[in-house]
Amino acid sequence: MVVQELSGNRPCFLVRWADGSDYRLTLDHGTDRIEQMGHNAVVVGSAGKDLVFTSVDLTDSPKVAGTYVRKGASQGELRSQGFFYKPDDEDSERLAYR
Repeated sequence: MVVQELSGNRPCFLVRWADGSDYRLTLDHGTDRIEQMGHNAVVVGSAGKDLVFTSVDLTDSPKVAGTYVRKGASQGELRSQGFFYKPDDEDSERLAYR
């Protein structure tokens, strides 16, 4: 599945490559990057002066699974090297940023 946001908009569009099904999520922040997290994804972007991480559950009908807001933070760079993802087991994952 691919997640993409159109420049300047809050909607996040998803397409399941296997069958062409498309979905739309509405986010409360912009999108700077999208990272794979196991079978799911995390969308990272800014909302004013805050850095926002939105986890997206990509099973069945995709939906927002949770949001983490880091107040007064911003990305130091827009390359993926600033993030670290590690699956602990089937039900637990870690995402870290520097």
